[in-house]
Amino acid sequence: MNSSGLGLLIGGLTTMRNAGGDLVICGANKKIESLLVITKLITVFDHYRTLEEAVESYEDKEKTE
Repeated sequence: MNSSGLGLLIGGLTTMRNAGGDLVICGANKKIESLLVITKLITVFDHYRTLEEAVESYEDKEKTE
C-alpha cells in the first residue's frame, strides 16, 4: 500500500463518519499493520484480526447505544 491507498482509507473513514457510520479494518496482514503503526493510523482506525471480531464490535456498540 502506498500514500494513495492510505489517502483512500482516510477519505473512506471521513465519509462514513460524516454519514453517521464508521469504518474498521479487519484481516490486515503484517505489512499493512506495520504501515498503520508507522503512520500512526493504527490509533485512528479500529482494527480486528477477523471479520467476526469486527462484526461483533458493531453489535456491542449497538447494545450500548
